[in-house]
Amino acid sequence: MGSLQMNGFTRDDISLNWIPIDHVAGLIYFHIRDVYLGSRQIHFPLQLFLEEPLIWLDLIDRFRVSIAFGPNFAYSLVNDCADANLKRQWDLSSMKFFLNGAEVIVAKTARGFLQLLTPHRLAPTTMRPSWGMAEISSGVTFSNNFSLSSTTDNDLFVEVGAPIPGVDLRIVDDQNQVVAEEEIGTLQVKGLTVTSGYYQNQEVNQQAFTEDGWFNTGDWGLLKDGRLTITGRQKDAIIICGNNYYSHDIETAVEEVEGVEV
Repeated sequence: MGSLQMNGFTRDDISLNWIPIDHVAGLIYFHIRDVYLGSRQIHFPLQLFLEEPLIWLDLIDRFRVSIAFGPNFAYSLVNDCADANLKRQWDLSSMKFFLNGAEVIVAKTARGFLQLLTPHRLAPTTMRPSWGMAEISSGVTFSNNFSLSSTTDNDLFVEVGAPIPGVDLRIVDDQNQVVAEEEIGTLQVKGLTVTSGYYQNQEVNQQAFTEDGWFNTGDWGLLKDGRLTITGRQKDAIIICGNNYYSHDIETAVEEVEGVEV
């Protein structure tokens, strides 16, 4: 319900999905949500998308889709088809939301997608960065601030928005103390959508939850004006001489090297 309130999803929306239903995003946001709303949902196989990324856009045009979702790699695959794109014609004006989450969001990739499809009537405000995980029932933050005018290709991190109603966020230090606004720390979550615990695994539950009931996400981030920015995963950062080097930033740089594919 919180996601519906924040995003204004309605029964008139049409969703298109290629994420397997055993993934939390595919299950909750492209099946259960649509059943609850009584809206139309369209699914096609992941393998087909991987083989022919532009079929995603073909189907959006054909069925007048308004909501779709993809991790950063999906937008990158479409961008890689730029030459073929020039030969195709789509009307993407029906799209309200391209939800972007499930992995680190790279500003340059998301911006490139918007720039590539602007001639096909894709609105510049359709990219909606979001954040969530299986333990908190998929996406719980959504940003409506991403556009070509509000971002640059050089942005290191992407804001993923404010939490939905019923969910609270906080950023803490190594001592589990809340840090100042805009200071990077560990992201913790509390609220109606958070799991009550891992099944028959008390040891993991003790690590995952604080004494006062907050869930440790394993993500680093910061809050500004109540809006979240994810800066990395604790397990995905390389620390050298006290400096944090993020894996996604390294991958983005490597992708720019001619002849290298990540």
